[in-house]
Amino acid sequence: MEWGWDNGRAFIGIILIYALAWALSERRQAFPWKLVLGATALQFGFALVLFGVPVIRDILFKANIIVDALEDATRAGTGFVFGYVGDNQAASEIMTGDAPPLFFFQILPIVIVVAALSAMLWHWRLLRWITKGFALVFRRLMGIGGATSLAVSANVFMGMTEAPVLVKPYLKGMTRSELFILMVSGFATIAGSVLIIYVTFLEPVMDQPLAQLLTASFMAAPAAVALALVMVPEKTQSAERAHEPEFEYESTMDAFATGAADGLKIVLNIATMLIAALALLFLANSLLQWLGEAAVFSPWPTAQAIDLPGWAAWLEVVIERIAWVFLWILKAVLSPFALMDHWAGGEPLTLQVMLGWLFAPLMYLIGVPWEEAARSGALMGIKTVLTEFVAFLQLAEVPAGEMSDRTRIITAHAICGFANFGSMGILIGGLTIIEPARRETFLQLAWKTLLAGTLATCLSGAVVGALPVDLFVRG
Repeated sequence: MEWGWDNGRAFIGIILIYALAWALSERRQAFPWKLVLGATALQFGFALVLFGVPVIRDILFKANIIVDALEDATRAGTGFVFGYVGDNQAASEIMTGDAPPLFFFQILPIVIVVAALSAMLWHWRLLRWITKGFALVFRRLMGIGGATSLAVSANVFMGMTEAPVLVKPYLKGMTRSELFILMVSGFATIAGSVLIIYVTFLEPVMDQPLAQLLTASFMAAPAAVALALVMVPEKTQSAERAHEPEFEYESTMDAFATGAADGLKIVLNIATMLIAALALLFLANSLLQWLGEAAVFSPWPTAQAIDLPGWAAWLEVVIERIAWVFLWILKAVLSPFALMDHWAGGEPLTLQVMLGWLFAPLMYLIGVPWEEAARSGALMGIKTVLTEFVAFLQLAEVPAGEMSDRTRIITAHAICGFANFGSMGILIGGLTIIEPARRETFLQLAWKTLLAGTLATCLSGAVVGALPVDLFVRG
């Protein structure tokens, strides 16, 4: 296994990420050293056990058959409901050429199937036992309460809007720090329902994407707890510290119906957000392209181009001066765009390129080679500014030969979370509906949650970057 400076730099990145969290802490004198070391050890432990133990590694790598089975099952349902539009095989008989799957009718419905299946597995207690097992680990190793540990664990499997429902009776009595843990863990992980979609995106370009993204969510959970307690240290103890709340469905049919209905809501939300996000991305890139072209437009208009009738000649001098001032101001404003076009190396100036420059140092810090940092940073920026859905779509569009396996895996871990501007509204809105009395606290913690959630996924990427890449790919 190869190990070099890129791996060593990722270790430094872990230290610097916690240093940044400490610098932004509400009580810098209360740095939880044991918790941070324990969370880091737990992250490395997840990676080494899941990918380093041959039996577990083989099981994890073979789990991709679950994704294939879910895709086939979903196509059976969508093919019946939507006809050839929902069945890729039937559609191929009508469409000529290699038509891609219709996203809304063939890809998104997987969310409905997974949501219904997850609800039934919870009712049958299988998913409940798994969730409580992880909650026990967090409670024993990280010292957090029963309701908080259950919410953190549930975020790994269920997502940021569903997990708080499990601890609804306890939200009112949770401390500010515990609420922050709940919110950050929601931003640092992704729901199982959408994880399957991201796996389908990445299958053509990444080795074992299901194993990678599952591990990413597992590793991000302890990082979220540690960062939350560094930035908002515990001051008081909540009334509830041991017991885990119960969440029940009335029957298997109730679980199936509720899960499917919830899945449909998620599908509609994803479709709506994608339409808006991709449209805004197109508009932003079009504007940047126009500004870049305008900045290098030649020749610039001159004062001689302004010719007034003789009776108004006395105004010509004034208008010439105004025109010159306006044109020079305009040129000064647009010149940076021409310069950025030059920096882009001949590529069109886009939002992705600019975000790549902004986030490249962060990606370099967690182990991505500098020559790939801008491209990886662009995906991290898109995930933060728009949504992780668009980031995974664009990661899947990067050809296999244009990004190394190591960088692709680090990037996938770093963007594997809900921490983005759009999700802030979703999270705060959902929590406010569940517990309106704590709305002010949710709002106060919103921006810190975005930062901490982003840093948590970056810590997962740094852990991957610190370990040899051979550990994460099939030999």
